[in-house]
Amino acid sequence: MIDVELDKIITELKVTPEEFSNAIGVAKSSIYKLLGGDTKKLTKQMATKINKAYPQYSYEHLRLLNKGKNNTIEPLFDKVYLNKGSEKISIDEIYKFIIENENEILANKSFKIWISEKVYKGMVALSNDSRLE
Repeated sequence: MIDVELDKIITELKVTPEEFSNAIGVAKSSIYKLLGGDTKKLTKQMATKINKAYPQYSYEHLRLLNKGKNNTIEPLFDKVYLNKGSEKISIDEIYKFIIENENEILANKSFKIWISEKVYKGMVALSNDSRLE
């Protein structure tokens, strides 16, 4: 099961198994064991590495592949859009914009304040979470 799904991912990315293994930082033998069916499950660590290198494949989706759920891999970047007037903007376009303009975005005072508030609120929420006691 995971062998077929991983092959779909590699094919969609238009990379070789070696290029894929280099991009996610694992030995190529690990990828070949998954592709050959010798390894039956995608580990949490491997799913995290794939998601980090290829964020269009969510961690949750990758982990579900072990359970045989959602047999068709559909990259998120191709399916999610924001509407700006009559124009659709894909998540991929937003992601590329953020990467290309990272310094300008981080230099923006309003953005820094917004991020600081979100981080602070998140820290307060965590400190008030009774499950952490």
